[in-house]
Amino acid sequence: SGAASAMLQATLFAYAGRMGPGCSGALMYGQGLVGMITCILRIGSKICFMEEAPFEGMRLSSMLYFSLSLVIVCGSVVGLMMLLHRMPSQRIENRPDVRTLTDTPPTLEPLLAPQQEIPLAVAEEKVNTLDVLRVVWPYAAGTVFNFWVTLAFFPAVITDIPPSYVDTMTWMPVLLITAQKAGDLVGRFFGEAAEKYFLLPTVWLLAGLRLGFIPLFLHLRSSLTTLGMFHDLAAFVSVTAFATSSGLIGTAFIVRGQSAIAVGIQRDVASRIMALAMTAGLAAGAMTGYIVHNFLPQS
Repeated sequence: SGAASAMLQATLFAYAGRMGPGCSGALMYGQGLVGMITCILRIGSKICFMEEAPFEGMRLSSMLYFSLSLVIVCGSVVGLMMLLHRMPSQRIENRPDVRTLTDTPPTLEPLLAPQQEIPLAVAEEKVNTLDVLRVVWPYAAGTVFNFWVTLAFFPAVITDIPPSYVDTMTWMPVLLITAQKAGDLVGRFFGEAAEKYFLLPTVWLLAGLRLGFIPLFLHLRSSLTTLGMFHDLAAFVSVTAFATSSGLIGTAFIVRGQSAIAVGIQRDVASRIMALAMTAGLAAGAMTGYIVHNFLPQS
């Protein structure tokens, strides 16, 4: 499942990259939207079976949730296949009399963003991946760092934050995940616009500032008394802000990385590098989250 997901993401980012960084931003927003829809389905499935016995209600709601998810996944696959056949670049590639590296409209951005020199090897027909990496590595590294921080504490630590009330239906983790997905969706929506106004050092600074959420999450996870009646409010506000910053910064890094190289095969390679960076950050974060979840104290 993980390998298939990584392969699919790399393919989608490569196709989106051919049509310009704006389409990569739309892909990031679509991922956030799917996460939000998933949370809505989960809440709906829990509400439908609230009157059942705890174990039976959980079993029925899980069956409903995964059944609906399967329908959505199948519909998405069908929609993707239909979309790919309608793409201009795909129609060009399927014509035997047309073979060009610059299969995008001439109105797209130049090979490199302004104020950057074009490495000779990158401009050649046969692209060396290392030459492309030399251009996009600051954005790829930022992508790895951003998603590593996110997955290190979501969901492993964030869903462990206890409520200040007796939660027999285990609503707190579900609502925290929903708050995270809502914040992530908002951040991804504004991420593409933000990258146009923020310099690369500014985006890195914002990514570093996200580390300030760590002690707060660990404190909320281990103590119910310090913040008193504001415990739950602090949990939801901090989780939402953490997720919004993740979506905004992650989208800004990925879109800017693809903007650095934006023509033909060069752009495909840059898109795959950014997709690989995101997958690497998610994997590193998941492993870190496992360690934090199992070895740090809880309340």
